[in-house]
Amino acid sequence: GQKVTPGAVKAYADARGLPVLQPAKLGEPGVREALGALDADLGVVAAYGKILPAWLLAQPRGGLLNVHASLLPKYRGAAPVHRAILAGATETGVTIMRVVLELDAGPMLAAVHVPID
Repeated sequence: GQKVTPGAVKAYADARGLPVLQPAKLGEPGVREALGALDADLGVVAAYGKILPAWLLAQPRGGLLNVHASLLPKYRGAAPVHRAILAGATETGVTIMRVVLELDAGPMLAAVHVPID
C-alpha cells in the first residue's frame, strides 16, 4: 500500500497515550518548550547523527543517554553493523553512552556483545 506507518516505539507510545514529538528540526517553533514541558528525568537518543544543542542536553534532570548500535569506539556512523561484518569482525553489539556536546564523545556506560555467526 506504500503508506507511511509508525515504527514500533511510536506505536507503543501511541497505544498508551504517551506523548510523541517528531519535529523535522529541533529549531522549529515550540519544540524547546514542548520538550521542557515533559519535565523528564532522563532522555534517550537512538540513531541520531548530529550534535545536540546544549539546551537539549540540559533539559532532562539526568541528562541524555545514547543507544548506539555498535561496540564503540571502533564502529561508528550510519551502518556500524554492516561495517563490522564487512571488516570480518567476530562480534558486534550495542553501547550505551552519556551524550555530551561533542558527537560520540561521552563516557561509555555499558555494552552488550553479540557474536557474528
